[in-house]
Amino acid sequence: MDYRTVCAWDYQPMKQIAFLPLDDRPVNYDYPQILARSAGLEALLPPREWLGNPWRPSQHEKLVDWLRQVSDQVEGMIVAVDTLAYGGLIRMRISDEPYDSVHSRLSVLREIKMDHPSQKIIASSVIQRVCRSNSSEEEKPYWAIYGTRLFRFSYLQHKSALQEASPEELHELAALKTEIPDEIIQDYTQIRRRNHAVNRLMIDWVEEGLLDYLLLPQDDTADYGWNIAEARLLQSDIRRRGLTGRAITYPGADEI
Repeated sequence: MDYRTVCAWDYQPMKQIAFLPLDDRPVNYDYPQILARSAGLEALLPPREWLGNPWRPSQHEKLVDWLRQVSDQVEGMIVAVDTLAYGGLIRMRISDEPYDSVHSRLSVLREIKMDHPSQKIIASSVIQRVCRSNSSEEEKPYWAIYGTRLFRFSYLQHKSALQEASPEELHELAALKTEIPDEIIQDYTQIRRRNHAVNRLMIDWVEEGLLDYLLLPQDDTADYGWNIAEARLLQSDIRRRGLTGRAITYPGADEI
């Protein structure tokens, strides 16, 4: 017997949404499916092996094809920009690809919105962390030697820019600048500038109407640092454009 004839109400299929996660961890892949079902939705996800993790980037072309395919059947999308742009959270921190290459990878979102104007697209784009330990497990190789000093340099440089650093801290900042090779600082800040530009672009897309909502998660924060300075710039930009109802920063990134 068809159980739908037994129920006192008509059976209604679940609404479907497409979900492109940040990576393949359970908190990003499994839990959202459970959460969607509890809200009466069916979340469609790409195969897990197409997503990135600490040892491999995501498979961009397959994910783009998947997004195009499911766009015809879903009512909305939730997209981790870092997966599309860089290949995942870890790749966002270590990739040397120029901004133009990263930007081109995101063009599928514009394409989908143009083909399906009424479809809602919610995006997340992580504000890059400044790791505070000497570990290159999820960072560039030089982080194993200079990680703690880079974190402290970032912290003190931001605090100094706000004119809140003590004389002792200014002395420490000057010493750190001589201890960390210029090419390392240049390499790291260049990556940060690219990633910050992508976050600014996402705010542009909210204003343009390509994105319906934007979440900018802050990965591993402190009181001061380059990441904190970037977050404040993004918050100011959101307020200036009158987008506070459609774009926010959020403390935390792994659970996005």
